Order: sequence, then C-alpha cells, then structure tokens
Amino acid sequence: MLYFGSYAKIADPIMPFFAHFLIYKSQSYMSDQKTFTKQSKLPSLEEMDRRADQLQKEGDHKNAMIWMGHAYIKRKDYRKAIQCFEKTQSWETLADIYLTLGQEKKYHHYFGKYLLSEGLVKEAAESFWEAGSYAQAAQLFENLFDFKRAIQAYVKAGNVNEAGQLLIRIGQPDKAARLFEKAGLYPQAIQYYQKTERWDDLIRIYDRTKKYLKAIKACLQIHDFNAALHFVDKIDKSSEKYLQAYVYIMLFLQENNKEDLIPSMFYDIMYDRRVKLNENQLLMLAELLEKTKYNHEALQAYRRIVNLGNSLPHVLVKISNLERKLQFIKQKEELRSYTNRFLLYRFLGQGAMSKVYKSKDTQTEQWVALKTFSRDQEDEDHVQAFFQEARTTANLHHPNIIQIFDYGIENEHLFISMEYLQGKTLKYVLDQTGPIPLHDFLNIAAQLCKALMYAHDMHVVHRDIKPSNIMLLKDKTVKLMDFGIAKLSHMANSISIARGTPRYASPEQILGIQTTKQSDLYSLAVVFYEMLSGKPPFEGENALHDQVNKTPEPLDQVVDRVPYVLVNIIMACLAKKPDRRPAGIHKVLEVIETIRHTLYEETTKERIIH
Repeated sequence: MLYFGSYAKIADPIMPFFAHFLIYKSQSYMSDQKTFTKQSKLPSLEEMDRRADQLQKEGDHKNAMIWMGHAYIKRKDYRKAIQCFEKTQSWETLADIYLTLGQEKKYHHYFGKYLLSEGLVKEAAESFWEAGSYAQAAQLFENLFDFKRAIQAYVKAGNVNEAGQLLIRIGQPDKAARLFEKAGLYPQAIQYYQKTERWDDLIRIYDRTKKYLKAIKACLQIHDFNAALHFVDKIDKSSEKYLQAYVYIMLFLQENNKEDLIPSMFYDIMYDRRVKLNENQLLMLAELLEKTKYNHEALQAYRRIVNLGNSLPHVLVKISNLERKLQFIKQKEELRSYTNRFLLYRFLGQGAMSKVYKSKDTQTEQWVALKTFSRDQEDEDHVQAFFQEARTTANLHHPNIIQIFDYGIENEHLFISMEYLQGKTLKYVLDQTGPIPLHDFLNIAAQLCKALMYAHDMHVVHRDIKPSNIMLLKDKTVKLMDFGIAKLSHMANSISIARGTPRYASPEQILGIQTTKQSDLYSLAVVFYEMLSGKPPFEGENALHDQVNKTPEPLDQVVDRVPYVLVNIIMACLAKKPDRRPAGIHKVLEVIETIRHTLYEETTKERIIH
C-alpha cells in the first residue's frame, strides 16, 4: 500500500471514510518490488524510475507499471498515476489516491472494487451504493438476496425494467406494474396489470395514454357501464373507433340482458353526421340488432351498409327478409276489433277529430294514451288521416318519436293505442314561461332534429310540426307526436291544408304545392324562432298571407345573445323557396351540436321546471 505522508494532512471531512478504509487493510505485505507498507520508507524518485525500468526489461510489466504509478504520485501527476493503477487493477491504491484528492464518490467506487476482490461482497455493495455506482450495487444486493435494496439500486441506476423484472421473479407482479407505470413504461405496466386483473389501474393507464377503446373494454369487464360511456365521449366522432366503442357497449348490453338501452344508442350514432361509419362495424351492429329483435333498427343499419357501396348478396337478402317482416299494413286491410279492451281513466285532451284518454290496456296491463274518434262521424279524409297516423307512426321506432302500440276498432270507435307520456307540451311551456333559455333550447332542438332526421330517412315528412305536437318529459326527453298528416305518396294536399296550422306551415304547404323534407325544415325553424323569442315570425289573422309573402324579422333583432351561427341557420330554414333552405336537417343539427360542445358555456340560468 502506498504511503502518502502524514495522515494529518488529510482534511477532517474525509477522515471517517479513511478510518473505514483502514479497517480492511491487510496486515501482510508483498516484496518491495510489488508494493510498500505504511511502515516502509519510500525510495527516492530516481530509485523508483530505476526499478520500473528494470522490471520492464525483465518482462514484469505489471509491477513496472505499479512503480511508474508511484513515481507519478511522487511527481504529483495524479492523472497518469491513476491510469497506471487502472491498468494494473490496483483498486486499493486507487481508492487511496481519490481519498487524498477528496473525491469521495470515486473513493467509495474503487474501495468497493477492492472489497469485492477480497470477497467482502456485502461491504462492497454498500461501498458501491455510497459511490452512486448503483448498477454494481444492485447486482451485488441481488446476489445477496437483499431484494429490497437491489430494487432500490436498480431504480436509482435508471434501470427500472430490471427492477420490475426482479419484482416479478420474486412473485410481486402488482408492485412491478406500479413501478413500470410510475416510470412511464406503460406497455409493461399494462401487461402485468392485466395478469393481476387490476382493472382500475388498467383503466387509469388507458386514460392517460388515450387508449379509450381499451379503457371501455376494461370498464365493461368490471361492469362499470357509466365509466365506459364517459370514455366514449372522449373519442373523436369522426374516428372509426367511435362506432367501434358503441359496438362494444351494445354487445355488453346484449350479453347482460339490457337490450332495452340499445335502440337509443343506435339512433345517437346512426343519425349523427359526424360519426364515421365503417362497413364491418355496421354489419356487426346490424346483426346484433337483428339478434336482439330490433328489426327496424337492423334494417336501417343494413340499408346504410348498401348506401356505403356494399351490395353483397347476403346483405341484400337480409334487407329483403326484414322488409317482408316489417311491411306496411295495407290501407284496405281489415282492422282488428276489440270489446272492452281499454279502461278509460282520465280525459287528457281533444284534437280536431279525436279525443285522448289515459287508459289501462287490459291485455298488456300497461297505461297507454288512447286516441279515439267515433265511426259515426267519420268521413273519407278523417279515416284516411287516421290510417295515416296509425300506419306511419307504428313503423317509426325512435326514442324521440312517440311509440304506437296498436290500432283498430274498440266498441265501434277507431282507436290508436300509444305511449303514455308524463310531461308537458312545448306549447304549454311557452305559454307559461315565454322564451326558453339557450341551454334548454339546445337540448330540445337537438332531439327534435334527430327525430326528424330519422323520419326523413324513413321517407316520412311530418308536415304538422308545432309546439302542441312536441312533448317535454320530466327526464328532459323530447317526443315528437301526431303524424296524422304525414306525407305518403297517395295523400292529398287538402288534408294537409285543412289540418295544418298557419303559423307553422311552410309557404308551399299553404299554396298546396308538393311538400318535401324542406317543408319540415321551415316549420321546425318557426318553432325554434318562437322558442328563442317567445313568439313565431308571423301570427294573427294575416299569418297565412305573411308566411307566403313577407320576410320574417331577423331573429337577432328580436332577441339578444343568440349565437350568430344559430341565427343564420334558423333564418336560412325560413327561406320562402325550398331550394334556398339547407339541404337537410343534419345541417341544422351540426350547428346545434357545435354550439352545445364548443361555443356555449352553461350558466346558472333558470331551467324549465316540469
């Protein structure tokens, strides 16, 4: 061991390390050709050089290098001395040099190497730890079965993967997964969270890494339906993953006997123009709908596949089979007749040709709204309108359209049995509260647009859209009612004019010109105008004349703080000529949804109270 002179020269802060170092000093010493002990008197510099040259000539390169190192130390050329002792692996001497230089970490590092060469593994591991040589320390701790310290050392060395693998080897994959997650090694974390079925942890990582489809599947794995829907909302609707997410959820509902929730989800995606439809996913969805007996919805999905350009024979066969199942009732078909089937409970209201009662259907034991009118008072137009409403609405299946259960003859009266709705008509709300706050308007308007999009896709034009035909339920669902004058190819316009309401009728409907889907757009815009301003564009005795001849006052001049894009679309729908109106109801819905999700911030405005 090289003696550097008086130990009193060593600074106090490093004395503890040096004392620790001396514990392991060997009591024996080699010949003076190889090393020196502390008791030896150092030879002169000339003697060191001479001995180095002699050993070099004798071929003892290692000891020659040691003497050269001592000579460099004598000259205080520590850089070259270190190089010599590195080559000869004289770890103890190197530790001495760094101790003298006050380089604590390097001292511990080389002292650790010395201890390891002496077989003192535990002490070497501790010395490497003090040196910050965590990779070497980790391997030694692992060999000593001190797994806790080994894992800590691997982590400090930045080798998280090795730390995690060690945790797995000792049977702690859950801790390994958490370690991987904390280090941002998400694929490894996911792998072991899956193996340990830690679904909540998986969902958290999927959310963090924006793998929302996988998050949805993990949520469904633990039957957290609401959380799955939360992640659906995070997916861009223009992405194919959006439809795939709904397929996952609908399959889950089918497997868990919750099929009744499927139709509303179907309509949410089918008639949202932002949703990108994929043929394969649509086919999967159509087959699921058919399997769960939602034949109307299945037919729509199959038809949409064909519209996307897929005319495969098996798809066309599916469409043909479903159309036969769901064919419209022929006009001259004999109506089923019943006696005392319905128990009238309460009178609800009266229309132009009918009365409506809250009734109990004794066949199904459910409450229904029963619309009736006497056959003694029937005329051709009334009977035709009755058939029109019954047949048309019975074949429309949408969460925002009132559901028809049955129709026929009850005790000599024509009847339509329909869904009993607990709520208030939009007309009643407007009469009571006046203009509707924007937040409530957007919710109502979006649902009405979806109902009309569906009806139009089913080639049905309502032609009598008005506040009294719109029901607002307590759960904020909106229902479109009364398809009594809906347009079919054989209908006469006289019925439309006779029963249509001038304040809401389109100019072409008033003039007896062919009505189209754009006619419904006009009437819907009138309703929207009234919802926001508190009154329709035209009213009073001159409403018929004004609808055809006058331009309505711009909505933004009647009411403040309506988004300009909403004003523009409503006024465009009020164009006198149908071809000047938007191409379809989806254009209106796009504006409304944009405002709902990006422009409009909910306030504490008073809401509609049912």
